[in-house]
Amino acid sequence: EFRITPVHPLEKRGILYNWNRNPTTTLSEVLQQAKDFPYHNVGIVGRRGIGNHCFLDIDANGVVERIEQETGQKIPLTYTVCSRPQSAPWKRHFYFTQTSYSVSRLKKEANRKDTTKQVLSDNGILMHPTEYDLKGVGGGGLVVAAGSVRKDGEIYTVLNDVPVMEIPTWLVDWLVEDLARYRSACAKERYERAMKVTAMPEEVRTARQEQGDESAYDISECDIYEFLNWRAFQFAAMGTVGKTLE
Repeated sequence: EFRITPVHPLEKRGILYNWNRNPTTTLSEVLQQAKDFPYHNVGIVGRRGIGNHCFLDIDANGVVERIEQETGQKIPLTYTVCSRPQSAPWKRHFYFTQTSYSVSRLKKEANRKDTTKQVLSDNGILMHPTEYDLKGVGGGGLVVAAGSVRKDGEIYTVLNDVPVMEIPTWLVDWLVEDLARYRSACAKERYERAMKVTAMPEEVRTARQEQGDESAYDISECDIYEFLNWRAFQFAAMGTVGKTLE
């Protein structure tokens, strides 16, 4: 059975205090929340533990094909939801249950970006696009449930209405290795950026900072955005929302 929580109708975040620690599990709670939050979406919650749900949230076209090509395996048939069936059918949530092996190797949520590309965010900030998210293997994560409605009107739709399968050992191994490669790429990028700034003459750096040149700082706009986004998620999980969160 799924553990659920109300999700903000315009954002992909839980709205209740400690939603990741105390998700809804009984019919009476579900019915009460349906009355209390009639216009909200629903989130499926995962948290680290054998038998608990976890989610592979695919954001970029070609990621599934890359996984299958690099492993020589096929993603197993498991409960799957498409978050944008009309505009981006490759965006999928693969549901799995955790095993003793996965719990021993996957210990926290992860956001895997493509460090070879840069795109503009909705706020006009240059950043690396996300390839996939791994959710529900740490302190708690969620995916938006089928039937929920995006702010652009698209509906989260079930692609494979089948039982949730255990996460395969080979997929766990691939995730561990791929995320390690990603962390190495990020460390190399930070080092190269730091060396570039360190080698810059002080007067040149000061002048470029006054002109608003982000490359003249040790921390780029992209890193600042990611840090603030992470902090905002932490506060939201503790129940801080709305203007207070801003």
